[in-house]
Amino acid sequence: MANKRALRIFPFFFIFFLLLANPAFAKSELEKTTDWLKKNQNLDGSWGGIQQEHFTASAMIALYETGEYNFTSNATYCLKQQIENFSSSVWKAKEADIPAIIIYSFYATENENAIDIASVSDKLMGYQNMSDGTKSYGGFIGFMEDRKTPVENSVDTALSLLALWNYENFAGRKDIAINFLKSLQNEDGSFNLTFKTSSHTLYSLAPDAISLTALASIALNEAGQGNAKAIEFLKSSARSCFGNEGRSYSAALSAIAFDKAGESDYAGAAVNYLKMLQKSDGGFSDYTRTDPSSSNALDTTWAVMALSIENTASDICAPLDVELTAGTDVIQPGETENISLNILGAISSAAMNITYTNSTVAGFPINYSKNVAHYEIIFNDTNHSGTYNVSAQIEPMHGEPVIHICSFEVENETADSTTTTTEQTTTSINTTTSASTTTTAAASGGGSGTTTSAETTITAEETTTTEVAQPSAVTGFASLSLPQVSVLTVALSFITFLIMWKVVLPRTSTKYDYRSR
Repeated sequence: MANKRALRIFPFFFIFFLLLANPAFAKSELEKTTDWLKKNQNLDGSWGGIQQEHFTASAMIALYETGEYNFTSNATYCLKQQIENFSSSVWKAKEADIPAIIIYSFYATENENAIDIASVSDKLMGYQNMSDGTKSYGGFIGFMEDRKTPVENSVDTALSLLALWNYENFAGRKDIAINFLKSLQNEDGSFNLTFKTSSHTLYSLAPDAISLTALASIALNEAGQGNAKAIEFLKSSARSCFGNEGRSYSAALSAIAFDKAGESDYAGAAVNYLKMLQKSDGGFSDYTRTDPSSSNALDTTWAVMALSIENTASDICAPLDVELTAGTDVIQPGETENISLNILGAISSAAMNITYTNSTVAGFPINYSKNVAHYEIIFNDTNHSGTYNVSAQIEPMHGEPVIHICSFEVENETADSTTTTTEQTTTSINTTTSASTTTTAAASGGGSGTTTSAETTITAEETTTTEVAQPSAVTGFASLSLPQVSVLTVALSFITFLIMWKVVLPRTSTKYDYRSR
């Protein structure tokens, strides 16, 4: 009898576990991060501790963007009590950044009427330097550079711009605030904290040059002042995976800055890197924090905002752009061939090989500096007629190896003029194993390499190529998309249920025998 009952129950357990294994039921990184925020909200509606009101303001913006309005109502009340009380810790610190991000959070959640917006905005404007002729004219104070007096800086000014941009009384002061912020920008596009200090790890809203530059870029973009130099600096930082040191906060702010600047490929790649830094509990913590091993509300909040960005990118950290071309489609034996390789992306190593009839003619290690490389190979070992294949194997800092291939022909003058030459193409192939059996050399970060049959030179020429998409080698169930897998799983579950119901259960059930009574 027990076996019969087990057989009756088995199909239901089978369907349950089949549905449980369905990828559609797995929570996304955004859902896990949002769950962390909801679980770690304090009873009074805040996040963090004393003098961490900016944690709560940031969390309120993030949860509002994800539609978690129930969790923002308590935060609204908590911040209202702080921002409207001019004797509270928000104002006593004489730092513009905290009240600024609180005011901005009410605008960002379309709830500015919940507070006395005029009163608190006028109070914040009192932190702006209005002494014309001074170096810091237009800036907002906050950073204790000499540990005594708060000085004007880029973080407090950027956040104040966000907070006051829509306030009519601030209209006449916008330009001087923007000019001060731009005066702190370096030639490479990055921003300094002050005229004396590049950045400071204790400044939680911008602990390093990357996050500081991203924050300044976001503020300038909101003010209609796009800054191409700042975006280029952030792109360069992305190509180094933001230092590859667990900089979740920098990655999140950079993703937002890219998104606002219309750089969707870079925004998506930054988000993909951010996902790698998510902790097991769903939260985030930047490496600059006092305890980087534990998730905190500030880093998790900005991660939610970044993860909310629409993302179709497949690259990690930065888009990978590789161009490999041969200068001439067809040459004569003994002539030289100019081969050009351009690499742009988050790369750990690269190598180039030239092969003829399945044997390696030459191998070149590629010096990869500043995540940008352009190489001109003058190849002269062309004594044999036939097709020469050129391959470049690139190892990204994160993700699968990539091979790019092009080819050229060496033909004798006596060859039939109707011979069809091989059209030069560039092919991008993703592989999980060794990229080519003909690879003879590779370099990571530095070094040099040449062979007796070729001369290697580095130039700054621009080249173009046509990428040929390759058909997927993956077939069957593994090639299905997530929605297809979900539908297939549910269908299999339903079919299994019908089989169990119509075949197994009738055979195992027994009719009640009234005569047994």
